[in-house]
Amino acid sequence: MNAVAVVGDGIGMKPLAVSDLPHNLSDEEAMACAGEWLAGKITEALDADYSDVWHALTHLPDGYLPLLESPEGWAALGAIVATDLGFATVPIIPLTH
Repeated sequence: MNAVAVVGDGIGMKPLAVSDLPHNLSDEEAMACAGEWLAGKITEALDADYSDVWHALTHLPDGYLPLLESPEGWAALGAIVATDLGFATVPIIPLTH
């Protein structure tokens, strides 16, 4: 399990809303929140089961964690998880402002 999974386990197994985010997060906590939020967005885009998406995302190698830090990384993670779950689509293409 990677750092997102370890820290994310304390947050819960449901998609996060922005209003759910606590204040003053450590880097690890922020990474876990980003992972949970991304898992929720992938779940919505694929119409998949959240626990399947969360499992796929949290069992990626630790080397993928930096991908949570950019929109391009989120798209890559979304594609990896979609492929792992047998979907042919790229579910997440974040907008940047």
